[in-house]
Amino acid sequence: MLLRRSLRLARVLRRILPLALSALGSGFALSAQALPAERQELTVDGFFYHEDEGHPYVDEIARHLERLTAGTNLKINFVFTSVQNQEQEVLNYLNAQKPADVHPIVITHNDAKVADNVIKFAAAHDIPVVFLIRETGQEVNKYPKAWLVGANRRNSAIHQAEMLSAYLNAHPKWDRNGNGKLDYVLLKGADGDTDTVVRSRTFKLSLSKQRIAGNVIAEYFCDWRNKEAKEALQELFKTISPEQVEAVICNNDAMAIGALEALQEAGYNLGTASPYTPLLGVDGDETALRRISEGSMTGTVLQDPQQFAEVSVALLKYLLLGYRFAPEELGVELGNDARVIVPSIPITQIEARKLMGSE
Repeated sequence: MLLRRSLRLARVLRRILPLALSALGSGFALSAQALPAERQELTVDGFFYHEDEGHPYVDEIARHLERLTAGTNLKINFVFTSVQNQEQEVLNYLNAQKPADVHPIVITHNDAKVADNVIKFAAAHDIPVVFLIRETGQEVNKYPKAWLVGANRRNSAIHQAEMLSAYLNAHPKWDRNGNGKLDYVLLKGADGDTDTVVRSRTFKLSLSKQRIAGNVIAEYFCDWRNKEAKEALQELFKTISPEQVEAVICNNDAMAIGALEALQEAGYNLGTASPYTPLLGVDGDETALRRISEGSMTGTVLQDPQQFAEVSVALLKYLLLGYRFAPEELGVELGNDARVIVPSIPITQIEARKLMGSE
């Protein structure tokens, strides 16, 4: 029942938030003040990854930000970087700016060190900075104009364990080798990344709380990316039979899609006539929702990229223009230390089909 209410809320939010976040010139529904007559264009530097870097969820957030700010006087100057050299590329760009050209920042980052350096730059120039998705380390607590829009990392892993438990209960013959344990593969994000650590550790603990004896037969750091996840499973299947893998758990959807490609190459998850290995991700990106709707993937945890963008725009308007920021009206919560928490919603085939419009 809670899941159904959450999904209804998500659909309602998708209908009403674009209206509330429409062009600045039309006034903002949650505003405590009107725009000044002089509509000066406000520019924000938005740092995201190149689309060929293999982070489709981040790409979706960037596209929603571009759509939401089109035709308004809040302009996002998109700066695309590589993942591996993000810190140097971001700092090179920022340090090359003349004081008059320094803008507020919105950024999705892959390392707490990147966040620390961006916060130091922002503090030196007295500009707001909004971080997306990833944790930022302790520096964010030291600068009052730094905010994080993220999700509860533990909840996503808890939901994964609950969905997997429900699947196993519905399919009592899941124990292929009869050892009384769930032999599974864990595909993780980046080595040393806080989100990776929390999601992976919480899943293992949550699986135990579901009274499932889990046995990790292999785990790999795949840097959140499709290609690395696919290659990791391809290499594993050279040493063991895919039949020995009773589930694949991924820290995000991009890796889950890579894992699916490897499973399908091995003859799994192709349809009702093929053997099936439960496969779960996190994010709720469009490709994952489509695969879940089709039945080739078991589930994901929706952390709506559109809602990430909508909340970010509202937060930027609050920081730059003094609009009222009302988290409860945006369907999010305020956490500790200037954190905005976007809800995490478990998605299996029924919910995916509704979200994709196939039901």
